[in-house]
Amino acid sequence: MIHLRRFHSSDALYACDSCPQKYRSEVQLQLHQKIHYKQDNKECPDCLTKFNTSEDIERHVCTQQNNAILER
Repeated sequence: MIHLRRFHSSDALYACDSCPQKYRSEVQLQLHQKIHYKQDNKECPDCLTKFNTSEDIERHVCTQQNNAILER
């Protein structure tokens, strides 16, 4: 509920041109728009999966590292 209010509230000022999503900040909109433009600019060195943002690849790498530790 907090996420909806914070990022998708009716007072959102920035609308995506490609879908009905709206955001309260231009930065949030720009991050969202990377989904539509498939800017695969980050690649995992281990599995070669591509990601749109640094945050996405960092999350992926952490998950992979945690999984490797658990498998030991």
